[in-house]
Amino acid sequence: KKKNPIVKKKTNIHRRMKKLTNPMALHHRRATACPNWCDVFADSSLPLFIDIGCAKGRFLQKCASVDRERFESFTETKMNLLGLEIYAPIVLEANRW
Repeated sequence: KKKNPIVKKKTNIHRRMKKLTNPMALHHRRATACPNWCDVFADSSLPLFIDIGCAKGRFLQKCASVDRERFESFTETKMNLLGLEIYAPIVLEANRW
């Protein structure tokens, strides 16, 4: 039987799995004060687009900058953007920009 030269053997099968965070874990269940949205957003009356599990926030960053017009044409309005992430090392990375 001839092997198909186009089919490639998987080479990444020994990579480590990403560490996942359980959002229901006890250390995530703590009350947090609600921010004053007028201090967070320039116009708090706009609808809110929430990206849950936003990682480093690159999607929202693009929606707010280089792809802003495209995003607004898709949503048919301007929106406030909010990213939520619970994995602490990624939150630290996201806060750098």
